[in-house]
Amino acid sequence: MQRKTCKLLSTILAVALCSTAFTACNQDNSVTFSPFWHERAEAPQDGTIEKLTYDVSFEKSSGLNFNYSVDYKDGVYTTTLTRFDDNGTKRYRYETSLEITVIYECDGTTSAPFTDSVTSWVEFETAETGLKPLKMHKETKSHSPVSTEVTNVEESYVYYETTTDIDYVSGTATVVTVWPDFTENETNTRTSTVKKEDKYTHLDNEQLLVAVRGISPENNSSPSFSVYSPYTDAAQIIQASFGSKKARKVANLTINGMKIEKEISYYPVTLSLNAQNSGMSQTLHVAAKIPSGANTYRNVVLSYEAPLSLNLGTLTYSLTNAEFM
Repeated sequence: MQRKTCKLLSTILAVALCSTAFTACNQDNSVTFSPFWHERAEAPQDGTIEKLTYDVSFEKSSGLNFNYSVDYKDGVYTTTLTRFDDNGTKRYRYETSLEITVIYECDGTTSAPFTDSVTSWVEFETAETGLKPLKMHKETKSHSPVSTEVTNVEESYVYYETTTDIDYVSGTATVVTVWPDFTENETNTRTSTVKKEDKYTHLDNEQLLVAVRGISPENNSSPSFSVYSPYTDAAQIIQASFGSKKARKVANLTINGMKIEKEISYYPVTLSLNAQNSGMSQTLHVAAKIPSGANTYRNVVLSYEAPLSLNLGTLTYSLTNAEFM
């Protein structure tokens, strides 16, 4: 496979996860956040706040009439949110990990099962200062599908490893991509300067699933954010559109060791990108805040649907276990 083709490939897992390079609206007001991920937002505590586990399932689509298919299975996504003291200043650290099996098939021949993964951490300020991002680190290992016809199953994917670092304090970003399957073990390193749209609240892509939990939709149902993408070296505008409150029966969910089988109120939230090639929207179900007293469900993301590129299908993240501290 030609190197030029490989360099143009987008990472499926990055799109599927929290690669929320998403939409925008014309608002120019900043977003106000509240730390609803705490049991009581008015009295946040230091230490590990929560550990969440999601099962990740795959619904296959038609694809773009390529002569190969891809299947994802046995996916597990975990997140950990911690509040800590940094020389007298409160900060958050949000860590995520995805592992999922991917299998390719072409003309009756099936590949070996591969384990793809994405891990990340991001540190940011508190809700009082707009969750301002400070540092981000992300590692991706992906067997990514190609966007052409192929002659055998080995040509239907390309394997690469990417390490991304953003330092918002110094304003620098570095992306290192390695293609180990090439005989030269080719490596590409890119550095850039962080860019943002000043009229929008600035966030890092990897903290978006926390940020949407801190919004009161009755006050702002369509907030927009500026998110810097080091892959395109541009500030991208993301819009989160909150729908009307609904309720859903939750099964197969354990919270602090107790199985939960009841209706939980939630808001459907759509994330989309304001760009010429915006891609497909992503949909979250965010638990609604309890009106008074302890916020039992911490505005947790109950589920998350992420369409894959090339119309290959959709990954659905379903919350199965929550440890709230």
